Amino acid sequence: MTHPSTPLSQHEIEQLVEAYFDCLLTRAEESDLRRLLSSTPHDSPAIRSARAAMGAEVALRRGARRPDAAHARKHRPWLSVAAAATVLMALGTVATLHHRGETSPSVTVYCHGRAVTDPDEALRLARAEVADSERLMQEIIAAEQTRLQAAGQMAEAAFYSDPRNLRNLL
Repeated sequence: MTHPSTPLSQHEIEQLVEAYFDCLLTRAEESDLRRLLSSTPHDSPAIRSARAAMGAEVALRRGARRPDAAHARKHRPWLSVAAAATVLMALGTVATLHHRGETSPSVTVYCHGRAVTDPDEALRLARAEVADSERLMQEIIAAEQTRLQAAGQMAEAAFYSDPRNLRNLL
C-alpha cells in the first residue's frame, strides 16, 4: 500500500481491510492501514471491525495517535500474556478433542499477522510468546521494586531532614 495522492474510497478501504483479515498485508501495509483507519471519515461494519482489531478505535475515542508497539508492551504487558494464554487454551482444546478420538476441527492461529495452521508451530510460537511475556513481567516487577525502593529512600530522607520529626523521635 502506497501513500496515494487522492483519498481512498470507502470501497478501496474495505478491500484493504479484507486483505488485512486474510493476512495478506505486510507489516508496513498494516501500519499504513492503521494510520488510514484512524484518520478516514469513512465508516462501515468492516472498517469498524478493523479499527477494533487494530486498536484504532481507542485512539479515535482519545483523539490521539495509537502508541507504538514498544510503548503498548511497556505499559500493558498483560496483553501478551492474555494472547498467549488464549492460544494455549485453543491448542489445549484441540489436543483434548484429538486425544478423545473426536474429529479435531481445523484451527488457524494468527501470530504477528501471519496465519499458522500447523499445531506444532502454533504451540512453539505460543510458548515463545509466554516466555517473552514472563520476561517482560519480570522486567516490570524489577523496575517497580527499584521505584519503590527509591520512593522509600526519598520519604525517609524527607522525614529525617525535618527537625520536627527528629524531636519526635527523641
